[in-house]
Amino acid sequence: MKVRNRPDFVSGLLFMLVGIGFASISRSYDLGTAKEIGPGYFPFMIGSILAVLGLVVALKSVSGRTEAVPLKTWSWRSVSWISVSILVFALALPKLGLLAAIALMSGAALFASDEKRSRAETGILIVVMMAFAYIVFVKGLRLQFPVLPVFPKLG
Repeated sequence: MKVRNRPDFVSGLLFMLVGIGFASISRSYDLGTAKEIGPGYFPFMIGSILAVLGLVVALKSVSGRTEAVPLKTWSWRSVSWISVSILVFALALPKLGLLAAIALMSGAALFASDEKRSRAETGILIVVMMAFAYIVFVKGLRLQFPVLPVFPKLG
């Protein structure tokens, strides 16, 4: 087996690793059933789908129909900013709510790209991400996230 497209192969392995990790961690929660889903059902399904997609991408990278592409060096700046954006989201979500956490995460993730964006384009991107997250996770899936900042009660 010869890997022809190294970036796809590495991406596939990373997808599988993250997917298997999410699926494994979610098993400690009640999965429930398809009719009455538990708190572990959604992360288990997403993790499983991500692992399968990673396997498909990795297998496709070794097929003879794929053009040979070498693996370039990592952009540690991009990897660092994406990691920081995930950490920012995780820390901001409980106190600042979903909308502010999405805005902060998106803003931090924009530093990972070498492309320069206008302030208007950045603002539109952040508003679209906030609306999408609200519609999908709060309205569609009815997940129990604080949407707005949580202020301590006075008195």
